[in-house]
Amino acid sequence: MLRNVKILSKIEDRLRDHRERCSVAVDTLTGSIEIDLELRNRLQEHAMTDVGSVYYDRWNYLREKQRAMEIWSDWLGTKVARE
Repeated sequence: MLRNVKILSKIEDRLRDHRERCSVAVDTLTGSIEIDLELRNRLQEHAMTDVGSVYYDRWNYLREKQRAMEIWSDWLGTKVARE
C-alpha cells in the first residue's frame, strides 16, 4: 500500500512539473507574439487579485480572449506549416 502511494506521489509530481513547464512555454511564446501580459494571465485563468479586478471589473474579456487565441492559432499554424 505504501509503495503505491509513493508511486502515485511521483506521478503527481511529474504531472505538476509538466504542467508548469507548459505554462511557462505558452506564456513566453504568447508574449513573444505581443499578446499583452494581462490578457495572457486571463487566458491561463490566473487569479486577478487587484482591487479593481476583484470588486469592480465584471467584464468577461471573451472577445479579447478570442482575438488572442486567433493570433496564437495563426502563429502555431505557421510553425506547423514549416515542418
